[in-house]
Amino acid sequence: MRFATPLLFLGTSLSLVGCVPQYYVSIKPAGSAARWENGLELVAAQVDSVEADMAVAAMAGNYLEFDVTVRNRSSRAVLVAPEQFYLEASFPPSASPNTPAPTGAVRVPAVNPEDAILKLQ
Repeated sequence: MRFATPLLFLGTSLSLVGCVPQYYVSIKPAGSAARWENGLELVAAQVDSVEADMAVAAMAGNYLEFDVTVRNRSSRAVLVAPEQFYLEASFPPSASPNTPAPTGAVRVPAVNPEDAILKLQ
């Protein structure tokens, strides 16, 4: 019986570990012209003969990973520079006045993939 109280306390403590705040990230395209393909919500853009499709693929720690496909439908060369990519995030006003949070549009630059690859080597 004397072990019952510590075991009850330990069991309660372990069950409360799961009660830490969990963050929910919802990514939605700004426009309504999205389509679903292979379980991903794709948005598309086209300028001249260059087409691009993009979808949120995963969340890895503090990073969002995007699946980006660029198609060149012409015979001329096109330079694609992923280090110049950025995400323009739009945040709704905070529900609580005491919580500082960004509001409006915020431009978040992409991580240069070449730098990330060099760090792995």
